[in-house]
Order: sequence, then structure tokens, then C-alpha cells
Amino acid sequence: MIVATITTNFRQPIDPFETLGVALDAESWNWISETLPEIASAVQSATISGASPDDIRRFVAGHTQRYDLARRCEQAARHLLTRSN
Repeated sequence: MIVATITTNFRQPIDPFETLGVALDAESWNWISETLPEIASAVQSATISGASPDDIRRFVAGHTQRYDLARRCEQAARHLLTRSN
């Protein structure tokens, strides 16, 4: 039995929404920074301390029951992590 390996020079598919996701995360960081600076500082501090964006969303949702704010905080944290890489 002969087994052939085929290699290609094709790139992996690019996520068509990657740029949009990055822009939305940045917009959430900008909104929180301008509108709720204390929360922005706390999100930044939690991120620096090792909390993931998902951890931050769950904490905010559980602590406040403000699910829109929780999603904004998650996006802002993701922006901070992406920006630091």
C-alpha cells in the first residue's frame, strides 16, 4: 500500500469577522473608559492580575445582573489583552 502526503501552500482560512471583532472590542474599551472610568480601571486591574475576559463577564453579570455591562467589560478586557500582545 502506498500512502502519499500532499502539501499545499494554501493559507489557513481567515476569519472574515476578525477585524470587526477587534473594532467592537476597542469600541467597548473606549466607551467604558469615557463613561465609567472606575470600572475601566477595575477591568484593567483584573486583566493585569490574570482574569480572563470570560471571568470578568461572569463576575460582572453575577455581581450586578447587568448583562449588557458584563458583555462590554468582557470586550474591553479582550481589547486590553489583544493590545498588549
